[in-house]
Amino acid sequence: MKLGNELIKHRFDEINEKVDLVMMYCRELQAENKELLSKIDRLESELDAEQTAKTATEENLAEQENIVDDSMQGLLSKLDSFSETITGGSPSDL
Repeated sequence: MKLGNELIKHRFDEINEKVDLVMMYCRELQAENKELLSKIDRLESELDAEQTAKTATEENLAEQENIVDDSMQGLLSKLDSFSETITGGSPSDL
């Protein structure tokens, strides 16, 4: 009977070691998961910042295009007006 008790105790000791090992792996996975979630948050923040910068750059570019278009229209109007005064007619008469 004593051999049976020793066998049972040995089996429980083995199970206990395996449970400890599983718990250790769980803690490691939880720590890794926490790190990954933190990394995801950081990357999302960086992406948001880049998107904000991209939007600002696009808006700035659109403003510059509008300025260039307005300036070109002004210059063309001046040239048309100048052409009319020189020729006394419309620019298409040149």
